[in-house]
Amino acid sequence: MRLQKQLIKIAANLLLVLLSVQSGPAFAQGSPSAFSNSVPTDAKSSVPAKKKKKKRLAPSPTPSPTLSPVPSVSPSGTPTPVEHSYSFRTPAKQYGSAYSVKVSLRRDGTEYVAPFWVKPDEEHSSMDRKQMVELGWYFQDTQFDEALVSGHLIALPKLKNEKADWAFIPEFPRSCCFGVLGQDILNHYTIRFDPNKPAHLEWTEISTFDKPIARKIEHKWNVDLKSLFSYRTDQASYLGDKIDMGDTPYIVDFDQRTVTVEPAKVSPEIAKIARKTPLFSFDFMIPWRKLKIYSLASDVQKSAKSVGLKTGSIIWEIDGISTVAFNEFEVERILKGKKEAKVNFLFSINEKTQARKTITFDFEKNEWSEPKTL
Repeated sequence: MRLQKQLIKIAANLLLVLLSVQSGPAFAQGSPSAFSNSVPTDAKSSVPAKKKKKKRLAPSPTPSPTLSPVPSVSPSGTPTPVEHSYSFRTPAKQYGSAYSVKVSLRRDGTEYVAPFWVKPDEEHSSMDRKQMVELGWYFQDTQFDEALVSGHLIALPKLKNEKADWAFIPEFPRSCCFGVLGQDILNHYTIRFDPNKPAHLEWTEISTFDKPIARKIEHKWNVDLKSLFSYRTDQASYLGDKIDMGDTPYIVDFDQRTVTVEPAKVSPEIAKIARKTPLFSFDFMIPWRKLKIYSLASDVQKSAKSVGLKTGSIIWEIDGISTVAFNEFEVERILKGKKEAKVNFLFSINEKTQARKTITFDFEKNEWSEPKTL
């Protein structure tokens, strides 16, 4: 009897083993089965679970800080300047001997683009708020968040509200300007003024540590600089020397307080002006900006008559370029000419005549002629 009970117990254990193998993980994890009532599903295991080891992540590399140039120290203990300058170039317009550049002024998410005079002799930068209203400026002050020239940020002091000099149409192809870039901005740079087409300015930043040099400009140097800026003439003088600003580049160095006038890029013989007076006096017609002749130079009147040119004639093009593109100083320069030069003019007898023809002036022979046709 005892043996029989032991056999039944062994058989029951074998059956349990077989069922656990067949039911797989579901049985082991306490899923419902024929024997689910024998072990409560929420019973805690007496064997403590092994704790998983957390992988320790390598610390992320910390970015190294940007190092500023370390200033060297002179024997006296005063830090000496460390140069970290950059340069950029910007297109410019020339009005007589004056230059202008486009300045992008940003405020409250709005950008205002306007031409500003570049005046090295002016102590403070300014803006003509009344004129800026034309560009949509509605603020009562003259403050901006950023100022850029050709995409480069420039120092932005508090702009004064002052009326700007105004160059008008038709003497110039476009009017100018809405403000002035003065010394409080310009003395951060060495600036090269180049009138050779296309006219442009080259800016090189002057730096000392992290702040630009901004020494006070001496009065005498201010007076010398003033003679270089005028939209009423393209002739200037500096330290007693006469300069033709229409084709002479120069460099203003605010650090050394010098103006360097570069030599002409062409030979003196070719660059020499052929005439003291223009071939004719003229005025721009509004709105066409064509040249209307008011009087012809006495020494060329005879040859002008032979080609049909006279007082009241209209000049439409000069060397194939519309007169719309020229300002009065450029036209006067062409009409004074250069030795060995020839210039072609497209003209009509008067403003009512539609017929036009091309004539040529030879500055070496000092006479008008019609081009020969084949």
